[in-house]
Amino acid sequence: MNNIFKLVSTIACVLVLVMSMYLVGKGVNFSKQTQKYENVTSNKNTTDNLSRKNPAPLSEKDFIVRNDSSFIELGGKYGDIKTNEKITGSSYANANRAYDVFVYENFTVMTNGNIFSISLTTPVLKTYRGVSVGDPIAKVFENYGAAANKDASYMYPYKGKVLMFSVDENNNVTQIEFSEV
Repeated sequence: MNNIFKLVSTIACVLVLVMSMYLVGKGVNFSKQTQKYENVTSNKNTTDNLSRKNPAPLSEKDFIVRNDSSFIELGGKYGDIKTNEKITGSSYANANRAYDVFVYENFTVMTNGNIFSISLTTPVLKTYRGVSVGDPIAKVFENYGAAANKDASYMYPYKGKVLMFSVDENNNVTQIEFSEV
């Protein structure tokens, strides 16, 4: 059952990456505060200090995942990943092996030699600014500001990269995706 979950997570990662590339290609305005953001910030489960905080703009540091036992950098070499986690699954995009997907216990990476996608699906790993799976979307807004959204995903672009937070019906983060576009 765990392998099925990991496979579904991997497929979701690929879909999120494709959606990110599509939206960036369509010229989605990532700086505009959207109606969904306004609805979430007026929700009784969020704080009203969101409009008062002015988070720093994204930087290269926002595309590095690190904790005591792991270091993963978007755009870095796959061989440079530092982790104590075991690979629980892997797959290949096609017979030509255009890219590989490696599923670890708490994250998934897509690589063609360089890491072009990192997906966090458990609360074990956090973003550079301290957001993890399970956190309320209000914490994302407090740390990253307003975001463009599509369905239940909030996206932050930076120099050919996108940081995306997917949320559930309760506005809690279910997945964090770091992607090159």
